Amino acid sequence: MDPHPTPFRQQSFDDLTESKFNLTRVLLCVAFCSLVLLVFRELGQDSGDGRLPDRITESSGEGRGDPPAQAGGAGAATAMQAPRVSERQTATAGASAAASGQASARPAFVPLAGRVLLADGTPAGWVGLSATWVRALPPLPGSTPVEPDPATIEKPKSIKADASGSFSFAAVRPGIYKLEAYLNGDLPVLGTNEFSTDQGTHNVLVDAIFLQAIALDPSDQVVPIAGISYSVLTRKGTNMGSSVSMSWQSPRSAYSTLVSTTERIWFRATGEAGDSFYGILEPGSPSGTQSLYLLEYPPSLGSLRLTLHEPNLPDGAFIRVDSMQRDGEEVSLLEPTVKAKNGRVELPLGGLLPGHYKLQLALQNAGPVALQEEHYDRWVRAGDHPTLVVEAFTGGLIQIKATAETPAQGRLFATAEYRYKGDQDWQLLWLTTHTTGGGMLFNTSVLVANSAAQSLPLPPGDYELRLSLEGHHPETRYIQLNANSTEELEIHLSAQ
Repeated sequence: MDPHPTPFRQQSFDDLTESKFNLTRVLLCVAFCSLVLLVFRELGQDSGDGRLPDRITESSGEGRGDPPAQAGGAGAATAMQAPRVSERQTATAGASAAASGQASARPAFVPLAGRVLLADGTPAGWVGLSATWVRALPPLPGSTPVEPDPATIEKPKSIKADASGSFSFAAVRPGIYKLEAYLNGDLPVLGTNEFSTDQGTHNVLVDAIFLQAIALDPSDQVVPIAGISYSVLTRKGTNMGSSVSMSWQSPRSAYSTLVSTTERIWFRATGEAGDSFYGILEPGSPSGTQSLYLLEYPPSLGSLRLTLHEPNLPDGAFIRVDSMQRDGEEVSLLEPTVKAKNGRVELPLGGLLPGHYKLQLALQNAGPVALQEEHYDRWVRAGDHPTLVVEAFTGGLIQIKATAETPAQGRLFATAEYRYKGDQDWQLLWLTTHTTGGGMLFNTSVLVANSAAQSLPLPPGDYELRLSLEGHHPETRYIQLNANSTEELEIHLSAQ
């Protein structure tokens, strides 16, 4: 018999209780580990690649103080992160490649726009602009250089800026363009700039000012202007180039325009009574608005008045200046057409720079009246206003109508010649023929089987006239010309 039964039973129970507790703790650990493995397996399947998802790897437990080794060790973490970084680099590279592909292809057409400005930044409105293609743009990074096809190179384009100086060539091919700003007609370019279509908007700077031209009479009173013309002088001050001319039904107290500051510009204004006022704008004027006073007789300029008087001069005839030179260089002036009345005509040539002038003149619509001399020369000095008397005479006219024996094959022209009675040399006879459009042709031949051709006036006297046509016998006529008369001839040419 056990002398101590109770203590033994108590110890066994305690041992059993402790063993059960340890077993329970082991089972709980196993269950927890199984649960953890199950969760990890499920998460790995969700990621689709058998690895820990990004959100698990990135939250490596540093916030809880767990070392990265608990997520599979440092090597495992690096191995899992490396493919993910590679994917990001690939995506970035793809985006860069796409961006590069987009940048390497410019649009087929782009706008070319901007504003025209004076040197002080003031907008210059209503200025003409021309855009001329200069060269292609350099290729963008990653693109292959391509030589432009000459067939696709832009032809020069022209537009006009609006009142604020803004302009836009709506669609041009990408490239480098030369933009030129100019005023009316063919007056000098105000500014030249080169721009790229990649630069966006452009400011075209011009060397110009706003000018007000005002006419003053000898008492310094403003004279209303009915018209104005101006042209550019060469740097030598002799040759006057392309000009602008305009007039108004209602006279103005002043004329405003935008003009170049790099050229000498000659102005002539016409008053209501037909009198003329002159002035010269010197280059280098400051930017802004400037007034130029035009005077009837500027002290720095001279004038020349051509006058002709011939009783038989018909009303409506006028003197034409075919050529004018100053000190050996051509000069072009815009002067009004002054028509003859009562056998007299006067043509003022005003605003002349001092110098030696040579003129070649002609008479227009003068009937039997012709110039005795076509060439004249005269000195003009500053403040000098001489009168040049133009000599003329009343002559006779020859009117010729020709026919030929051989049927005309197309248009046949017979050559007309004349000589004074007793002279040895023949001269070509200048004739005028009216066209169907109302114009007049000058030549030295007669159109066979056509309306009559009329000679220019010849001095009165006895003449010999000869008409010749290839394949035909020449015909000769003897005529006597009287002043203010017309000798009519009908000549038939027989075949050889």
